[in-house]
Amino acid sequence: MSATPTGVILAAGMGTRLGELTAGIPKPLLPVAGRPLLDYGICWMRAAGVKRVVVVGGYRIEQLREFLAARHPDVILAENKEYATTQRMASLLVAAPHISGDLLVQDGDYIFTVAAAAALAGKMPPRIVLHGTRRPDACWSAMDVIISTAADSVTEIRKTAGTQPLGEGEYYFNSQIFMPASEVGEFMRYAERTSASRGGLAHVEDTLQDYIRSGQSVGVRPVESGFWVEVDNPAELEAARRFVAAFHDDIP
Repeated sequence: MSATPTGVILAAGMGTRLGELTAGIPKPLLPVAGRPLLDYGICWMRAAGVKRVVVVGGYRIEQLREFLAARHPDVILAENKEYATTQRMASLLVAAPHISGDLLVQDGDYIFTVAAAAALAGKMPPRIVLHGTRRPDACWSAMDVIISTAADSVTEIRKTAGTQPLGEGEYYFNSQIFMPASEVGEFMRYAERTSASRGGLAHVEDTLQDYIRSGQSVGVRPVESGFWVEVDNPAELEAARRFVAAFHDDIP
């Protein structure tokens, strides 16, 4: 990555699949083994060498503001005021004015071990890449987004019903997207132009899929080490607690 990359953590959603657990608290602040979920994401970014971190909030944002002021005062908080009626691409666009240098994006409901940062080491790719793995044991929750590739480029990003077997050239997506500084502006301008047609309901993956269809090249960067877990429902919250207990020494 560049010397001063930006990390964006998308954390504006309402967490409705967690039911009453998020009735009075935003999902990023749900406690997992004594720490808010978002704290893991921010600390992982720091451990990966990302100094400039932007969190995009929405639902019950004042609680996020209070947490960041107390625990991570140097983190930038951007607000998606339309969080109840938009999806994650709208949140990434809200963060755009705060992005400088290379960009690493991830969802705010993931916990990664520090070993997963090894994918960021070495020579940086000259194009946008999605982080994915072929390891079926890499994630302690459902891996329900699959990246298909051909000739070293992404051809399709699709949602599945739970974890499905991989075919040749396929990877499980772990929510992380890397964009070199040279590509950030072009992608954001494309997203601005196309998001209106979806009424703000585009996920980042939807926009990337459209970007690929427009003729742009997007790659995949295999994550060969480390583990992670996503928290999207009560069962996965319990899985996250077990995950933290199992990998305590490898979680920043």
